[in-house]
Amino acid sequence: MLDYDINELRKICSDLTILSGLKIDLWDENKQLLFSYPHKHRRFCEIVRQCPGLCERCLESDARGFEFADRTGGIYSYKCHMGLTETIVPIITDGTLIGYLMLGQAIETENLPEIEERIKTAAQYGADTEKMTLTVRSDSKTSRAKISAAANVLDMLTGYLRQKNIVGKKRTELFRIAEGYISSHISEPLSVDMLCGHLNISKTSLYHLSVENCGTGITGFIRKKRIEKAANLIESSDLDTQQIADLVGIPDTNYFIKVFKAETGMTPAAYKKLRDARPAE
Repeated sequence: MLDYDINELRKICSDLTILSGLKIDLWDENKQLLFSYPHKHRRFCEIVRQCPGLCERCLESDARGFEFADRTGGIYSYKCHMGLTETIVPIITDGTLIGYLMLGQAIETENLPEIEERIKTAAQYGADTEKMTLTVRSDSKTSRAKISAAANVLDMLTGYLRQKNIVGKKRTELFRIAEGYISSHISEPLSVDMLCGHLNISKTSLYHLSVENCGTGITGFIRKKRIEKAANLIESSDLDTQQIADLVGIPDTNYFIKVFKAETGMTPAAYKKLRDARPAE
């Protein structure tokens, strides 16, 4: 199951909506809608969904979109049955699909003639095509380039949401206890035996608990948490590499640099240079 921080997600989606003018949805792995910003559909889509036949076609368009996204395993943009542009981005963590972000209900400026042609065919479903035409002409529109840029930002956003634990795989209560213990003792030596004793479970149970919740063994999870902490310290302080290594429980500096590079793709020094190169807020 997918777990998410609704307050942080709302802030981020609000910012992206202000920039793009588009609606953002969060869906779980079973294609159940969890969150939308803004909460309401755009005016044109509200009118479309008031017609039962067209509403059914909306659901069919979404289902096909999810099917193609599942098949490709990556970002997928398409036109719905009324010609509006939708983009689906799968959220994958530790090799497991946990949900989707959808950017949609975009009336593409360059596609308006095609949308109006599709409105004409909606008469067969008993839809109020005159009202639909007037609404789509007056409703806000977005250029193809802007839609594409927003879709690319959404794709990158999934990585940020996972990294900041704003969205992620729902953890069991026992694993949350283990994670809390690890975070509280991140600067100390941590062993499997120590965790087993704290949780009162066997090594085999701990291994399966870790794989079930985060897709890797507990040793790999501890290493990942140490490096996440190190990256946060580099971002927020001017501590040197040895000081950071000590604070995250990897006092051997050479080994710390090796592990940091394996997890992030760059050395701590390169990571700090990247931080310093960013423009000041």
